[in-house]
Amino acid sequence: MNSATVSPGRAAGFCLSREVVATMYPAQSPRRFWQHQVRWTRTVRLSRPLSFLGLIFTHGLPWALLAALIAPISWIGATYLVAYLVLRLTMAWTVGVWGVGDDVVRRKLWLVPLRDAIYFVVWLASFASNRIHWGGDEYLMRRGRLVPTVVSESPDQGAASEARR
Repeated sequence: MNSATVSPGRAAGFCLSREVVATMYPAQSPRRFWQHQVRWTRTVRLSRPLSFLGLIFTHGLPWALLAALIAPISWIGATYLVAYLVLRLTMAWTVGVWGVGDDVVRRKLWLVPLRDAIYFVVWLASFASNRIHWGGDEYLMRRGRLVPTVVSESPDQGAASEARR
């Protein structure tokens, strides 16, 4: 029996894809990185607000820091932080190195807590506005749709702007 005839519920011989899907991010300045991350996060917040609010429960670092700050004894606070680090790094290793075979995760595992801190700040920053900057244009998100905030003045600018969308 080949993998094409195996039902999706069976594990034996089942293959979703034989092709590897890879994503490469271009080198960016810190400012462009920040703008890109906030744009994506803000788009998710504005298009799926309840799901986005639920993401607060997936940010382990701020919860561990909060627990450490309010712990009655310092060793208990330290235990919260160590538990976060052990669980988070184990999860990153299991998924990134063991599961996906990503060499970058293997070499830079120590950056995972920094990544978590950055993305929590990005999550918070997404609440600052309903405006999204994309392709040199600015949009306002209304009822799940991008609405240009400024209409292009010349036909050439309008055509170039339309082509990017």
